[in-house]
Amino acid sequence: MSNICDDLRAAILQAAMQGKLTEQLPADGNTADYLQQVEKKKKKLIDKKIIKKRTTKSAATKNIDLETPPSWTVTALSNFCVDIFSGKSPKYSKTENNFRILGQKNNQEYGVDLTGLKYSTATFWETIDEWQFLQKNDVLLNTLGGGTVGRSGIFDLCDNNTYATDGHLFVFRTTNSYSAKYLLFFLRMMRNEIEKNAAGSTNQTFLKLSEVINWHIPTPPLAEQKRIVEKVDELMARVADLEQSADALVSLKKAFPDDIRASLLQYAMQGKLTKQLPEDGNAGDLLKKIKAEKEKLIAEGKIKKQKPLAPITDDEIPFNIPENWKWVRLGDLTALVSDGTHKTPKYVDNGVPFLSVQNISKGYFDFTKIKYITEKEHAELIKRIKPTIDDILFCRIGTLGKALKNTLDYEFSIFVSLGVVRLIDVRLVDYVIEVINSPVGFKWIQENKVGGGTHTYKINLSDLPNMLIPLPPLSEQKRISERLDALMQNINVVGDLIASE
Repeated sequence: MSNICDDLRAAILQAAMQGKLTEQLPADGNTADYLQQVEKKKKKLIDKKIIKKRTTKSAATKNIDLETPPSWTVTALSNFCVDIFSGKSPKYSKTENNFRILGQKNNQEYGVDLTGLKYSTATFWETIDEWQFLQKNDVLLNTLGGGTVGRSGIFDLCDNNTYATDGHLFVFRTTNSYSAKYLLFFLRMMRNEIEKNAAGSTNQTFLKLSEVINWHIPTPPLAEQKRIVEKVDELMARVADLEQSADALVSLKKAFPDDIRASLLQYAMQGKLTKQLPEDGNAGDLLKKIKAEKEKLIAEGKIKKQKPLAPITDDEIPFNIPENWKWVRLGDLTALVSDGTHKTPKYVDNGVPFLSVQNISKGYFDFTKIKYITEKEHAELIKRIKPTIDDILFCRIGTLGKALKNTLDYEFSIFVSLGVVRLIDVRLVDYVIEVINSPVGFKWIQENKVGGGTHTYKINLSDLPNMLIPLPPLSEQKRISERLDALMQNINVVGDLIASE
């Protein structure tokens, strides 16, 4: 859509320069009246030795080929403007002061951008003639650099005599604001031609002032210049609205699949995607079995005893769930919660895969930037944690909250940015991952993350067992996962169709 809008802008400017946007009225007179006003003001300035008289070349240097109305004149820029000049090469000051120097990066199409503004020394400032200080409605043209040369803007600040330009900007001064804006539109229409005809190499092109003053501009009477400026502003605003609406539509299309996925996950966590069946039983019974199995494993020395979890208060519960469900904490369901090594290992070209958050943060295993460590170092690292099939890998530093089931049938080690959650009952893995990846999990993660500022956000390993889980009976968990899989496949198809438009 952006390309279409750029084409529209170009067409508007060309039509404006041919008198096709406005009516030519007898009351406007002809261009000679405007040019005489310019010449009269210019003569006064020359007589006072404020500006120099410039010699204009013959019409053989005419640089445009546009049909214009009979009441218009095609004339050199030096006739259209009171003066055209370039700045000097400043001596810069290392400290900010009142001697402000605009460079090319400060000249933007939307106006003056003071980001990165430079300042001159007081000694250099004294060498600038008062006439060469920028005045409101001066038109600025970048004169140097591939991709930068030809960019035009307008000096839209009110504090005259406090800004000057460096040597890489040309300044066009007219008699009034409408002529300045009309000239700006002309230069923008000519941008491609200006870039093509600039001298120098591909990487460092430049404009010569002696040639620029002889560029020819189609010139209407002043009254029509005013109408053209008003019409172009009106049409450009419409194009901007169109572009903004199109960008909003594109963003909406891009966000649509993700928003629907999030909504489905939220409905699933509230028990709204599936029916609650009497034969499913109660989640409380499932929790009792998990607790009994955990106590057995602790007694057998197969897992460590965990710290007691705080009771769930009414204030913590974000929404209602079906009667046969139960709010639990992640730690109620786990045999182990750990993370990877806290030290950066020595990487090798080939060896045992070493995974970090970047390898799972997209919601799937991404090995495009996989790193490797030696067998010897891997043997040391798995003394801390050895990921196994059906473990939940969890992004706990940087990109937070993405959870993925380990389906890799080979050994690997992990970095501290990844957490490992091992459940007592592996049949719950798919559902618990869906909870972590759902708005329920996201909300808990945002409320419990630490860091920020100069520190990367993370979820403390000690906090992870406290995550809230809306737990359905096991048979309903299975139906939820199957229902989500089917719906997500359909959404992926819709998303692909939207992306292809």
